[in-house]
Amino acid sequence: SLDYALREQLNRLICDGWPRNAALRSKCLHFVQKQGIADLPFPLEYLVSSYQNDSEIAGVIAGVLDRYGLHLGLDQGRIWKLLRTGYAGHKTVVEATRSALAKYKEQFAAIIWHPNTVPAYLVLADDQARDELISGYRDADLNGRYWIASTLLQGWPHDSVVQEQIQRWANESVELAAPLSQNSGPMSALAYWFRSD
Repeated sequence: SLDYALREQLNRLICDGWPRNAALRSKCLHFVQKQGIADLPFPLEYLVSSYQNDSEIAGVIAGVLDRYGLHLGLDQGRIWKLLRTGYAGHKTVVEATRSALAKYKEQFAAIIWHPNTVPAYLVLADDQARDELISGYRDADLNGRYWIASTLLQGWPHDSVVQEQIQRWANESVELAAPLSQNSGPMSALAYWFRSD
């Protein structure tokens, strides 16, 4: 088995070196549809990164979400980033993602606001997703609030509803404001944003 970092480099090399290769597309489609993604995420990664906004691939993604839910392999973060880049707002993928989120919430309500689940909202990329994140903030634990705020800032950085809500949380109480400045990284944008007002 390949070292994780080497596997990632090899994946990028193939995706960058042979984008939109018909033979590779065919093999990856066959693999994902017959074998799945659990053991080998590369075929899905190749299809998602090389064929953005493609209707056939969107159908395959929907099938994967239906079969596996939000569990998109060992490196879910990378797949979700690619889905956000290539399929955010795509009707087929949005419907499948929303369905997978609903099923996940039924099974794992206590851990819905998790770094492996909130990226799905960035693929939805609509007002409904934004509003669901906002409504979940108050009842979430400290980590959940951090991931919700981070996701809102990534997906809706210039949205007036998000900006007003974050300002309200920051002004309302320490419990609501603490996750907004928990550490650097994506949240550092919040500290800058508050200073610039």
